[in-house]
Amino acid sequence: MLVQLHIENYALVERAVVEFGPGFNVLTGETGAGKSMIIGALGLALGQRAHADMLRAEDKPTLVEALFDITAYPHLPELFNALGITVEDATLLLKRVLTKSGSRCYINAQLATVAMLQQAGQYLVDILGQHQQQSLLQREQQLALLDSFGKLTEESAALQRAYQHYHTLEGDYRRVPQEAQQRQQRLELLQFQLQEIEQAHLQAGEEEHLTQEHHLL
Repeated sequence: MLVQLHIENYALVERAVVEFGPGFNVLTGETGAGKSMIIGALGLALGQRAHADMLRAEDKPTLVEALFDITAYPHLPELFNALGITVEDATLLLKRVLTKSGSRCYINAQLATVAMLQQAGQYLVDILGQHQQQSLLQREQQLALLDSFGKLTEESAALQRAYQHYHTLEGDYRRVPQEAQQRQQRLELLQFQLQEIEQAHLQAGEEEHLTQEHHLL
């Protein structure tokens, strides 16, 4: 659940802190009140593409922080731990800092990538518009929800690790005979070249002698 959204120097917004409570929350207001700004800032924190017009002032960075309560998503800590991001409690902080030279991403104060923000976002938020696909239609999200409902998150992660290990071993098993065949082919080539050299009966200084004879002829 999204708990808080902190925005600084984003487009027309100098600073805003939006609190969200349990249940149904509504953002309402007339045209130009800033509803789209809030949704756009949230999208930035979730790894959506950044644009130069998001900068309110070129000399100040644009900052967006989205704080989530992930109690209902017990599979997320395992996901981020696998990516090297420590998630120890039931909160997750996604942060995006945008400057005119680029952007930086953070997850729980640890440096991350845009792809990691996007991966987190697909489990946390659906921003739906006309003709946009919901995450419930994604196979990965369906499996994660099914594992969570059946309390099989740990078993699922263990199975995934075991399969990855099996896949690695399978690749090694296939690579060994291929490398042996390549070594044999290389050996045969070297033996053939050596045989050609021996049959040529090369002598020291032969190249210089042939060069002189060529000039003479």
